[in-house]
Amino acid sequence: MIRAVPYTLDKGILSDESAEILKGSITARLNDAKRNLESTDSPLFQLISAFPGIELPHEVTESFRDRARYIDSVRDKLKDTRHLQDKAKAIEIMKGIEQSFGDFGLTHSEVLVDLLLSYRDVEAYSEMISLVDRLPAPISEAVTIREQYSYALNRRNNLGDRQKAIRILLKVIEEFGNSPETCGLLGRVYKDSWIEAISKGQQMVASACLEEAICLYRKGFEADPRDYYPGINLVTLLLRKGTEEALREMADVRPVVTFAVSRRGGIHSLDYWDVATVIELSVTAQDWQMATRAAEKAIIRADAPWNLKTTINNLRIIRDGYSERGIDVDKIDELIKSLEDTASDL
Repeated sequence: MIRAVPYTLDKGILSDESAEILKGSITARLNDAKRNLESTDSPLFQLISAFPGIELPHEVTESFRDRARYIDSVRDKLKDTRHLQDKAKAIEIMKGIEQSFGDFGLTHSEVLVDLLLSYRDVEAYSEMISLVDRLPAPISEAVTIREQYSYALNRRNNLGDRQKAIRILLKVIEEFGNSPETCGLLGRVYKDSWIEAISKGQQMVASACLEEAICLYRKGFEADPRDYYPGINLVTLLLRKGTEEALREMADVRPVVTFAVSRRGGIHSLDYWDVATVIELSVTAQDWQMATRAAEKAIIRADAPWNLKTTINNLRIIRDGYSERGIDVDKIDELIKSLEDTASDL
């Protein structure tokens, strides 16, 4: 009760007079809090003035410090391992770290998630899947973990993997609604299925998967236009589809995606994906000067080969769309070549 600030309603309405009184009460509380920064904000201490206080034992505070030091040391080791050029060696070291954890139920969730993302960075998709399968329920049921699990299933693409990924992501959407990340990941599953169907000459399947991917990226971008991830994929696939209707929609969506990535710094951002998005936007607008500048930035922002490989694959989709419309693709090929050369060195 002592933390409550009472106010009066007149037939359910806060009058101007009551509002002024309430503002005065809140202002007084805030000013008192600023003047007494060292006071203990707890009903126990406020109601029992003679309460002696609590001093944590030395071993408790040391235990907390030990936990923090342990988490930092594991994260540092994983960070160093992710940057090894020998991918097989990196995976071997990560497996050793995983084995050192012992019982996952007694392992800090922070390091388990960091290990999962480290496996992702070295494209160890089977190891990602195996790790999630062994995680305790509270962690494995988190939306982010379920999304990463689906990502790994899609990229591994063993028999039945993509169908399982689709089921998981649809369940997340059913529970939490459309989001840029979930719809984007589901769109990626259908995008990869489209590319695979094209390589196999399955035109009907390819057409259906392309439409599904476009629909999902559109839903993801509409869920939050501030998130450019589904937006840039929508732009890329609409250009690749190449119909008049698709190109009109692309022209409408591209400025919104440009604004979304500009809010995050655009070409001057320190984040690889921001800069990579500028590359793709510039290429879809045939702004070759900006595309080249962004590619130069991306090369020094990438910290894992799969970053550049994703951008290269998207540029190939744009290139094929241009090629089908008779537009010269030499400049895109130059960009792809420069990114490929860098990816091989990471």
